[in-house]
Amino acid sequence: REGSTLVGSAVASAAGNWTIVLAAVADGTHTYAARAIDAATNESGPTTRTVTVDTVLPETTITGGPTGLTNDTTPTFTFSSEPGATFECSIDGAGHTACPNPYTTPPLGQGPHTLSVRAVDPAGNRDNTPATRSFTVDSIAPAAPNITAPAENDLLATSTVTLTGTAEAGSTVQVREGAAVRGSATATGGNWSVQITNVPDGSHQYTVRATDAAGNTGPAAARTVRVDTGAPDTTIESGPSG
Repeated sequence: REGSTLVGSAVASAAGNWTIVLAAVADGTHTYAARAIDAATNESGPTTRTVTVDTVLPETTITGGPTGLTNDTTPTFTFSSEPGATFECSIDGAGHTACPNPYTTPPLGQGPHTLSVRAVDPAGNRDNTPATRSFTVDSIAPAAPNITAPAENDLLATSTVTLTGTAEAGSTVQVREGAAVRGSATATGGNWSVQITNVPDGSHQYTVRATDAAGNTGPAAARTVRVDTGAPDTTIESGPSG
């Protein structure tokens, strides 16, 4: 019985074994009480058993980890689902296997990858629509930018210095003088230009590095320029006067 409702009965075998199958049991917690009644109609006390039925498939959500470009060859992801769920992971179409949460992938090669994750709830139901996350590994740093102008040790009669050159297309080019950032630009179509204003007279050495969209920063290129904006003084030293 479940409560006062008779839900099944069976005759115990000669060995004393019995089985009752309950069909179409609704999801939720159910407490059953079993009593034995012998041929003389003597009735035992009840033995109870509580079970929980859960036929609803869990849903899986990827809550953390890279999407798009990443320079991490072993990225870490986090997931969520219903309480008590465990997870199974697949990389690039391989079979799903049990994985922890958070999950760190094995070393991955350069290029696109796909993570697939499905939750398994405490009743053993598996998500039949796994969550997926596509990302691309790029851990290769760009080459040092090429500086096309001004020339090395060029003498400029202006306080505005414009550095131009080429670099990996789409990368961000940053110009520093010592530890100070003097400007940055995107290498659109591979070309970049950074203008530095209010440059004082004297010699200035600039270092230029490119950082690609995945966050890899390459080696530096250097360029020294000299600024001289002071007008010269002129003196007539000899010749007739008057």
